[in-house]
Amino acid sequence: LIFAAGTLMRAAEINAARANLRMAFSESLPHASVEKIAHSPQLLSVEGENRVVTYLVCGVRGLSELAASLTDNPKAFTQIMQKVMTPLMDQALAHGGTIDRLTADGFAAFWNAPLDNEDHALHACEAAASMSMMASRVSEEVALARGQAQSLEIGVGIATGPVIAGGFGGAGRMGYSVTGGVVQLAG
Repeated sequence: LIFAAGTLMRAAEINAARANLRMAFSESLPHASVEKIAHSPQLLSVEGENRVVTYLVCGVRGLSELAASLTDNPKAFTQIMQKVMTPLMDQALAHGGTIDRLTADGFAAFWNAPLDNEDHALHACEAAASMSMMASRVSEEVALARGQAQSLEIGVGIATGPVIAGGFGGAGRMGYSVTGGVVQLAG
């Protein structure tokens, strides 16, 4: 009876951890990483640690011109950006990346944090290659839908190097991220 109660309590703790992790990281971590961390919360070190990561920055080139052409239709602009960015971010997540930040013109992702990934550079390059193919297709679709021959250009930068990884933020708003020279180098 004691064993069964302990097992039920542990299952409840894991389910609560999963729920909290899903809420906090559902958009930034691959599902498999969330599940690993839910089973072993100590894998997520928010206190800060030194890591070597591969950092990827992806952005739409010529965003100002696109925005200027759609000032009379801001809804169309945000829809285009969502249509372009969603499959690119999905590729980063599918290859084990952690989404770091989102901006109006793109996003950043990194590999080898919070979970170890000894092939992080390879996985980031595979993601970039998949993103390149995906970007070409989506860009052509957007150009056709807008009735224009010119498609959007997507830029990707990748760099590998040391960072400080951990929980950054304050006042109840914390996110897991990395900082270091590699972040600027990839951008």
